[in-house]
Amino acid sequence: MKGREWYQQDETAEEYDDWRFSRGGELVDEGEKEALFELVEDIDGSRVLEVACGTGRFAVELAESGADVTGVDISKPMLMKGVGKARERGLGVEFLRGDAKRLPFPDDTFDLVLGMRFFHLVDEPVEYLSEMARVSKGRVVFDTFNKESARVVYNRFLPMGSRLYSEEDVDEVVEGAGVELVERRDDFVVPFGLYRVTPKVLAKGIRGIDDAAQSVGGEKLSSVTYWMVEK
Repeated sequence: MKGREWYQQDETAEEYDDWRFSRGGELVDEGEKEALFELVEDIDGSRVLEVACGTGRFAVELAESGADVTGVDISKPMLMKGVGKARERGLGVEFLRGDAKRLPFPDDTFDLVLGMRFFHLVDEPVEYLSEMARVSKGRVVFDTFNKESARVVYNRFLPMGSRLYSEEDVDEVVEGAGVELVERRDDFVVPFGLYRVTPKVLAKGIRGIDDAAQSVGGEKLSSVTYWMVEK
């Protein structure tokens, strides 16, 4: 997995949320959560697993919506950040350290399994999606960065780069994992990185342009797609 050692450092966990989701990055955070909840809809009472949960950004939101949430991540410092967030909100999220390729749960344990901001880092997406599907009773949600979007240019300036996917690539991963695509959401014509370096008040203007481009280009222009699959 790309950046595995960097990701597990204490300093990375300390700076992660501020680096990615301050300034205009707040709009990215809001957009990602909106897309997720549009896909999963009512999860009150559902048992949910988030793989690569990081600092618990999605896990705590899912728990606040009434789900019984477990988060798994390889980084102990990241998990401790998640524990702190859950405690601050009085939520009983369970955080476990583990490898998303070898999840420590029986088959069909969870109503929903998700992996956000994860598939752009992995070298063997079929294996990861297969494992996520194994422990799900049905639904799995994940996202990908798109190969035919402006992300291609932005990707050249990243130290580690990201794995980019065409629609055909995703179809192959889905087929290889033995699941079926049931729904998708496309968003963010402008790559996330531009939002992060822009003050929020100015980034709102970028978001407006982004939304307008979405209405015209949709799937073709979007830099990120959120996918729901089922067994």
